[in-house]
Amino acid sequence: MIWMTMRVAAAWVGRWPRWRRWAARLGDQCGAASAEYALLLALVVIVLITALTDLGGAIQSRLEDITSALENAGG
Repeated sequence: MIWMTMRVAAAWVGRWPRWRRWAARLGDQCGAASAEYALLLALVVIVLITALTDLGGAIQSRLEDITSALENAGG
């Protein structure tokens, strides 16, 4: 049943040039690589933001320790 529907749809699309161009664009795989790179970039950005957020807290704590040590040394 599905096979028959697909054959009828393919025959219908093949009749008009505009529909053939539209169907050809659907089958084009150039955009797939761009989408995959965009998803990969988004994943890297999320990992970097998470890592820098955690690291930022550690750096802030360490700088506070250094500041308090300097204040105590000068007093």
